[in-house]
Amino acid sequence: MDLRTSPLTPAMRHTPKKLPAVSPRARTTRPSKPQTRSLLRTNSMEKFSDRDMKLRMTEEKLKVACDGMLKNLDNARKRMTEDLTNVHRVAELEIRQHDAEKMYGELSAELESVQKATEQRINEDLAKIERSKEKVAKLEKIVQQPWHAVNQPVEITHNFIQKFEQDLQRMTEIARIMEEC
Repeated sequence: MDLRTSPLTPAMRHTPKKLPAVSPRARTTRPSKPQTRSLLRTNSMEKFSDRDMKLRMTEEKLKVACDGMLKNLDNARKRMTEDLTNVHRVAELEIRQHDAEKMYGELSAELESVQKATEQRINEDLAKIERSKEKVAKLEKIVQQPWHAVNQPVEITHNFIQKFEQDLQRMTEIARIMEEC
């Protein structure tokens, strides 16, 4: 991973320290022996390789830390997404519960009005039945009275006409009561 394109913030990016510039110092005489020269070169090479090694180790530590932070961020993002989903579900359930309570109230009111209307119709029907019973009782009384003209040969007299008129009145009363029923 190239540190220059790291997703970390600029403050977190690690740029290797520049090596300090070589300070001008007084020239020393070089040792004339070749063994001493190679020893000096080896020491300076070791210093350079130690710095390089430290930089590589620091870079590896930063990579591991960055990977850990990215995993933590990813896990936090997943948890936040789950929490938001749960909040959304709870909100949906609360809306459904509110709608159900509202519908329950409306249905209860409608049911009560239907029940009252049904009770009123039943009471009206019972009253009609009572009136019909009274009319039927009247009809029974009227029908049970003796009839004057019953398919018999009769002499038309004044008495017969009066009885016939009475029978006719009873029959019209029966017809009227039957129509009312």
